[in-house]
Amino acid sequence: MLYRVSKAVKLQYSDIPKQGLRFDIRGEDGRWEGLKDFSVEVPPRGHLFVQRQGRDVFVRGEVCTTLRFDCSRCLEGFSYQVQTTLSQLLSPREDRAEAREIELSPDDLEIGTYDGEDILLDRVIEEHLLLSLPMQPLCEEGCKGLCPGCGENRNRGECSCPEGPQKLPFDSLKDFVVRER
Repeated sequence: MLYRVSKAVKLQYSDIPKQGLRFDIRGEDGRWEGLKDFSVEVPPRGHLFVQRQGRDVFVRGEVCTTLRFDCSRCLEGFSYQVQTTLSQLLSPREDRAEAREIELSPDDLEIGTYDGEDILLDRVIEEHLLLSLPMQPLCEEGCKGLCPGCGENRNRGECSCPEGPQKLPFDSLKDFVVRER
């Protein structure tokens, strides 16, 4: 059964049949509040399968999007396609309300929660997309970055700085000595 998703990519627990639901996620479906700090070139798209397991809900599928980043080395803007595979168990929040401070196992990290009857699938999708982002986005693996002397982008060609060690702004502090009073 194919199910069209609402604008908030929100689902009611009671709307999930025993055999589960298949979703096509289109970019305009969600609010994507978790991605608001990023420049989204192509909104998230993909497919999900949602199935009840007792009061828990199992979500699996694949989603991709394209974001705009600035390279960590050369500061040039570039497009980055993020693709993630989702596999998450959601438990009702009231079942986990009595949680105390406990040590989590690796299996516990794959469990999320939902409130009452509302299952916000866009939040699950955003979480998986954000976990798939690189810590230091690079325009290309071999990015040469900026010249520390003149600031030229080394990917565009060689700069006019002399070869060899150069005097850096903090070089004069190398010989700085603090004397005890």
